[in-house]
Amino acid sequence: MTERFKRQLKEYAEGKLSDEEKAEVERELEKMEAYQAYLDEVMGEEKRLAGQEPPQDRSDPQAARRERKIIRKGKWRARIGNAFMALAIFIVFSIVSSVVTALFFSTGTPNRMELYRDIIRSAIAVTQPNISVNLSSHTNAYYNVDYKGQLNKQIGDARINIGDFSMNMFLGLPRGKDIIWRTETEPQNYVFIYPDQAQPPGEKKRNMEPAAEWATLDKLPEGTVAEAFFSLDRFYSTGELLKLFEDKNMSPVWFAVYTGEDSGSLGPIGFPYYPMWHHDDWKMTDETVEKRGILGKVVTRGYSAPPVDSLDGTIREENFMKTLYLLQKYKRIANHAAFDLKLDERIPYLEENGVKLYGVAVTGPTKELLKLQREDWIAAIRLGEVRLWNWSDR
Repeated sequence: MTERFKRQLKEYAEGKLSDEEKAEVERELEKMEAYQAYLDEVMGEEKRLAGQEPPQDRSDPQAARRERKIIRKGKWRARIGNAFMALAIFIVFSIVSSVVTALFFSTGTPNRMELYRDIIRSAIAVTQPNISVNLSSHTNAYYNVDYKGQLNKQIGDARINIGDFSMNMFLGLPRGKDIIWRTETEPQNYVFIYPDQAQPPGEKKRNMEPAAEWATLDKLPEGTVAEAFFSLDRFYSTGELLKLFEDKNMSPVWFAVYTGEDSGSLGPIGFPYYPMWHHDDWKMTDETVEKRGILGKVVTRGYSAPPVDSLDGTIREENFMKTLYLLQKYKRIANHAAFDLKLDERIPYLEENGVKLYGVAVTGPTKELLKLQREDWIAAIRLGEVRLWNWSDR
C-alpha cells in the first residue's frame, strides 16, 4: 500500500476528501474486496480439495452479502467486456471480408464477377435446348456472390419465363444451385435422336413416338405458335442446315451437336442461333468523356458485337468452340451450373471431326411447323411449348 493511499484512507475516515476523491477511494476499496474475495475462494477451494476446509464464518451476514454483490458485479463486468470484445472482432472481420470480397470479384479483365456470370450463362445455353438465363449478381460480406436470374424460352417471337435460377460462388468455388421451373413439367434435354436411330437404311421415316407428335401438332388451332425439336435424317453442317430454313416462316433457335457415339448418354450439347458473345468479342465503337467538377469525369463507352449473317454457319461454329474452351478452363463452375459436360472427351472429337448437327429446335406458327412433316430431312419430332399467336411473318 502506497503512502499516498494511506493518507487518502485517513482523510477518507476523517471526511476531508472531495466527492471525486472519495469516489476514487471507494472504487479502490471495492477492487480490494473483490481481490480478497477471489483469494479466499481460491484458497478455500484448495483446502477443500485437500480435505482441510475450515468451517465458514457466518457471524457477519452483511459482509457476506457485500462480498457476493462485489463478485456478481465483477462477473457482469467481465461478461460485458467479453461481449464487446466479440462484437468488435465480428465488426472487424465483417469489414475485412467485405473488402477482400470486393477486391477478389472486381479484379481481372474481365473482372471475376463478369467472368463467372459468363460461364454460368454459357453453360446453360450449351446444355439446355432453347433456354437462356439473364443473371444479376449480388456481393455478400463473407467472400460470397449470389447469381440469380430468370430462365427463358423463345416461343414464337416472345421470350417466355419458364423458371428461376440461382447459384452461389464462394470466391472461385461454386456451391449451392437451385432451379425452380414454372412449367407443368420440367423441360427435357433428351429430345433428339441420332440419324441411325431415327431412320434405319431401307425403312420408312419414323418418329420418336410414331405419328403422335405430328397428330398433336395438327390438332392445335390456327393462331398459335409452338416450339418443336426436330431430329435430322443425317449429320449437317451449320451452314447447310441454315440454308434449309432460308425461305420458311419459322426460326431455328438451337442446334444439337454430335460429339461421338456416347454423347447422348453424356447429355446433349449444342448452341443457340445467336452466338454466345464473350468479353473479348465486343468491340468499342465510341467513347465520350464528360467532366464533372474539378477532378471528376464520367466516361461513356459504346460496344457492338460482330455482325452475323443469317446463313453464316462458320462464325456460329467458331463461337461454339470458343465457348467450350471457356467452359473447359472453368469446368468446375460449368459442370456445377449444368451437368458433367465431359469436355475433355468431347472437345478432341470436335477438333478432329468438326461440328456436325443432328437436331434443331425450331419455333414458329404451328401450321408452318406442321409442313415440315413432308420434308425428307426431318426424321423425328418432339413437340415443346405452345402459346397464343405472337408472330411476325418472316
